[in-house]
Amino acid sequence: MKKRLKEDKKGIAGFFLDGPVLLVVILIITVFIAMVSQSFLDYRREIQRAELDEMCLDLKREIQEHPEIVKEEKNRLMTGQFSTEKLNDLDHETLLEHLSFDTNYFFSVTINDTESEDRWVFGNTYENDRSYVSSYTGPVLLVDGTADIRIGELGVKVWEM
Repeated sequence: MKKRLKEDKKGIAGFFLDGPVLLVVILIITVFIAMVSQSFLDYRREIQRAELDEMCLDLKREIQEHPEIVKEEKNRLMTGQFSTEKLNDLDHETLLEHLSFDTNYFFSVTINDTESEDRWVFGNTYENDRSYVSSYTGPVLLVDGTADIRIGELGVKVWEM
């Protein structure tokens, strides 16, 4: 049964009255989708930061037990005590061979002697200021050939490519 134009309560402008309501609904849906997307991106970023932090601590532990760096005494490795002679002979490739480090990331290891100007740097240089960097700095013992023990500082940084 056909409605007659006189019986139509909306009249001629009926469709145009629904337009603002439709616009508000589309706007609300768009804002909702944007908020969900931003929440998901924040969640992914936090997961990524946690992975980098974990990777940095694992690298620090490996460095502190690395046989090419750690001082040996009576055929036993002294964990946490770095031999300055071994550090002088060590290069980046030798260090990388003994580390179980993911090649999708960059790392930098710095060992400073706090009593002298000696400094050993291994790994990559950080150039990208946009990516998140996880870092650790802590004390270590540096032992030279004369059994002189000095306090040093171990710095480890890990970041994405």
